[in-house]
Parts: sequence; C-alpha cells; structure tokens
Amino acid sequence: MVGRLGTPGATGWTDNVRWTGELCDAPEEGLGASHSGTSPSFPVEGKGCPRVWRQAVDAPRWDVFISYSTKDREQVSHVVNDLESLGFRVWQDASTIGFADRIRDKIDEGIHNSSLLLIFISPRSLRSRWVLNELDAAMLREVSQNKPFVLPVLMGAASTGDLPGDLRGKKYLDLRHGFRRKYDAARANLVATIRVASLSDDQPAASVGPEMVVGDELVRFVVGYDFSQAREERPVPREAIAGLIKDFAESYLDELPEIMATDEMKRAFVERYGRHAIEKAIEFSMDQAKISLTRGLIQPELDSAFFAADTMIAMVQTNAQFIEDDSDDWMIAGFRPNGELFYAFRQKPDHARPR
Repeated sequence: MVGRLGTPGATGWTDNVRWTGELCDAPEEGLGASHSGTSPSFPVEGKGCPRVWRQAVDAPRWDVFISYSTKDREQVSHVVNDLESLGFRVWQDASTIGFADRIRDKIDEGIHNSSLLLIFISPRSLRSRWVLNELDAAMLREVSQNKPFVLPVLMGAASTGDLPGDLRGKKYLDLRHGFRRKYDAARANLVATIRVASLSDDQPAASVGPEMVVGDELVRFVVGYDFSQAREERPVPREAIAGLIKDFAESYLDELPEIMATDEMKRAFVERYGRHAIEKAIEFSMDQAKISLTRGLIQPELDSAFFAADTMIAMVQTNAQFIEDDSDDWMIAGFRPNGELFYAFRQKPDHARPR
C-alpha cells in the first residue's frame, strides 16, 4: 500500500516492493509521503518518517480490486479517482492491464493480490461475462480463506432480487438513485472498511489470548487498562501520567488532521463512550508504541501512539455499522505474541446472531 504507516513492525506495500517500517527522526519527505508519485494515505505533519527495509516480491499488492462493466465507467471512475487520491492502490483494468498482457492472467493476479474486491452491480454488469467470471474467482478466494473479500455496490436500476446467489445476504453499499450523493454519505465507512481489509491481510491468523469484538468489548478492555510503565527507569506518579494524557487527548481531538478516524467517527465515539475513553485509548496506545516517559518522549513515538488510537476508534465505529446491519462477519481484535494489537475479520458465531 502506498505510503501506509503503522506502529513499529507494521507492514505495507509500495510499487513491487514490500517494506516494514518504523518511525525515524529526520525525514527527507513528510510523514506518510508516497514513494510512487500518488497521493499519500496519511498527510500528517511532524518529524516522523518511515525507515524502510525493502524486499522484492513477485507482484504488487492492491488494496481494492474494481469489478465493473465498462459501460458504467463514468460513475465507477468517480469512486476509483477518490480512493486513489487517498493513497489506496486500486486495481482497475483500464490502468493495470498493459497492451501485451494476458488479460485472464492479470485479472487472476489482481484478485489474488488484493485485500478487498468491490463489485459494481448494475443491469449492465450482470450481463458482463468478465464481471461474472471475476465474481466466481473472488468467491472462491473468499470461501477458501474463510473471511470477507467481496463487497457488492448497487447502482443504477439494480435490484436486490437480481443479485447472483453468491451475493444474496451480503452487506452491500447502496448507491442507487443519487450515485454521488450516496457515495459521499457512505465514503467514510467504505474507506475504513478498505483500510481494515488491508490491515488484516498483514496479520497472523492466530492470536495470543482471548479475542475481543471491536466495539463495546474492546473499549471496556481499554478503559480498564493502565499504562504499564514497563520501560520506565523509575516509577512515574499516576497523576502526572493522567495530566499528560489529557493534554494528548486535547491535541488528538482538536488539532490533528484526519488519518484513520474522521471527525464524524471521533464525535460518535465520544458520544457513545465519553471523552475518558479517548484518553484511555491514547494511554493504551502509548504502551503499543513502546513509549518511555523517563527516558524522554520523542515526536515519532507520539505520532505512533496517536495513529494506534486513531485506528482503534475508526475500527470501533466501522464495526458498529457492521453489527447494526446484522452482517455475517465482524471485526475482532487480538494480540500478537509480541503484545501488539491487531484487527481481523471473523465470521460471527451463531450465539451472536439475532434469534
């Protein structure tokens, strides 16, 4: 993924190269700068920069694969251009398949190496042999990996009754009857969904300890968490930590630009859980960023803590929509063996479904 940053040890993609990044002090480019000429994912001001170790891979990674009828190109291009402006790697036939490429091979490669597939459903795409073939390949991947991969987007005069059998019962994005207006309204949730899929593609299948539903369960865990002081040279008074975190929360809510969580997501989080939950999310994320207060806090570490808290809030708000829509899948959070939090999709267990 172009320009994607994470906490130390996170993974990302740029062009045909995989990188693992930590944050460093003196960038030649701004934090989140793109390495391929497209817009950065996270246009954050600050002193941090990705320190990069590169390893060649056989094929590029894509955040989202676009399946559509070329007769719907004008409307679909509006979505593609917007996602690319945010720094997402988007697979689309018009920009990805070269003159001498074998079309079928490039499509299979794109589906295999993408984190999410958006299939734009219209009367015209339902008559497209290419779109239906792409759907078959995508559903095989979804079944084999046992996690959501295909997200239908309804447009034009499409009817839910016209959906192919594989897509019935799936959560879908409804852009019928006012495509651009409805896209603008759904944009924040779509962007967060793509980012979750991209993040979860990099995570291990198994976690250490219990998994938590990303929502009330995760927030309860975080609200009950206290900064561990595991890396401190001497104990830090609890009231000093609390005062520092209050200042950090002020900066996070009032000064920092949108990265993962939109302003709307932040407001909804505060309305549901209170401002104290924001402070505790930052406190928890300080341990995730391996911060030591007595050895001296540096800006890249603080950037990393803010990013981790921002990601958590975005994931909580996105999963709340999945739960409200009674999706078959939801997001869970777990811990890697090194103690880092990760997010992934899991199939909703039977006991969690409405009766």
